[in-house]
Amino acid sequence: MVAPANSLPNGTTFTRAQRDGWQVVTITGELDVAMAQGVADQLSQAISTRTPPLVAVDLSRMAFCDSAGLREMIIAWKRVRVLDGRYVLLNPAPRFIEILRITGLDTRFEIVTLLPRIPI
Repeated sequence: MVAPANSLPNGTTFTRAQRDGWQVVTITGELDVAMAQGVADQLSQAISTRTPPLVAVDLSRMAFCDSAGLREMIIAWKRVRVLDGRYVLLNPAPRFIEILRITGLDTRFEIVTLLPRIPI
C-alpha cells in the first residue's frame, strides 16, 4: 500500500509505502528547512505503523538535504531506537554520504543499498 505523495511547491515529494515488511519513506527532490515538516510527518507515520518499527528512508532521489532535513532524520532514528526497531538509509548519494561521514553520523545510521530482509 502506498500513501499518497505529499507534493510541495518546489517539486519535492515524500511517499510512504510498505515493502517487504518495511515502511519505506522516499524523498524526491530537495529536503530543506521548508520541507522538513513534511518528511517529519511521513517518518512519524512510518514509525507508528508497527512495533518494533522497521523504517527505511529511500534517498536515491533526494537531490539536496540541509541541516533541518538531517535533523528530522536524526529525530526519527532516535525514536526508532527507543522502540527497539530498525532504521536504515537506502541508497544515499555519495555527496550525502560525505555529509554523514563529516558529521560522524555514518557510524550511527545503517546505510544500505538494498532493503534488508527481515528474519521470520
